[in-house]
Amino acid sequence: MRINLNQSSIPATLDTLEFEWSRKSIAYVTDCLRALSPRSPITIQFNAHLPMAALEAWTPFKKYVTWRCNHTQVWLIPPCFRGCRLRYWFPQNTSHSDFVEQMKELAKFPASRIEFEGEFDYRDRQLFVAILNPQFVTTFTEYYTVDTLYLLIGRFQHAEYAATRALAKIGRAHV
Repeated sequence: MRINLNQSSIPATLDTLEFEWSRKSIAYVTDCLRALSPRSPITIQFNAHLPMAALEAWTPFKKYVTWRCNHTQVWLIPPCFRGCRLRYWFPQNTSHSDFVEQMKELAKFPASRIEFEGEFDYRDRQLFVAILNPQFVTTFTEYYTVDTLYLLIGRFQHAEYAATRALAKIGRAHV
């Protein structure tokens, strides 16, 4: 395994989904993370199957790391993520029941960005909706504050727009 933490302005990404993890490989990555600085931030992409030993070893470097979790199953987010920049990504095949349970967990660790593949993207208290799914949008807003709703497709009927806005209790909205 080789990791290049170059000093360019392009953030590097460590995709942990590509590796089988052992104590030796976790230690190697930990040594590489020690070289991080404001000039060399990194995104670590992972899922619930990454060993806890790796998460615990790497979270001390949270100042220069953005954590991008790909949802595979409902999991309890470990306490070592407090104060980390956490991005959470849900694939389209996520069931509503899984979404509800994971949102309960995410609410304990405010994420900087939450994406639901092809449907919505949340960042900076703004929700960008591409596909109208009131059930998921309503569930989402039970756990995260949305100041502004952006509907990204002009095909929404006025009634759908008003219903989504009302369900989500969002003040400002843009089409």
